[in-house]
Amino acid sequence: MIKGHAVVLAHLGLAAYVGKVVRDVGIFDPPWTRERRAAHIICRLAFMREYFARADVHEVVLYRGLATDGRLRAHSDTSFVSATFDREVAESIVSGGPTTRTAVLYRQVVSTERLFMTHLETAAMSRHYRESEAVLLADPGNLAF
Repeated sequence: MIKGHAVVLAHLGLAAYVGKVVRDVGIFDPPWTRERRAAHIICRLAFMREYFARADVHEVVLYRGLATDGRLRAHSDTSFVSATFDREVAESIVSGGPTTRTAVLYRQVVSTERLFMTHLETAAMSRHYRESEAVLLADPGNLAF
């Protein structure tokens, strides 16, 4: 699902697609055709912008935690970035495990125009895990998000 959306984001000019060639020949078969994915993406972005505009919110504070057993590397090019509204969630990732060698906690003020989906309007994104998630359109020049 995500790879198909990433390809369509690139076709819409909203994000670069850097990744492997799509091998699943049915990825754009109904019900998730390219056209339906494009409509879904545009509607989601419009909904998010209107949702926050009505609340007179134009920026949100988000957190992202990263932990690795090796050295921290620049994140790979991606179409979507996952973050959280909840600092404690990001800190739980940063705590890592017994082999964690590098960990970092990012806090950033982000324009609501980059928001694709959040736990606020989607119960399925918060029902089980309470991660307070935000899915953003990637910003290639942004090293944290």
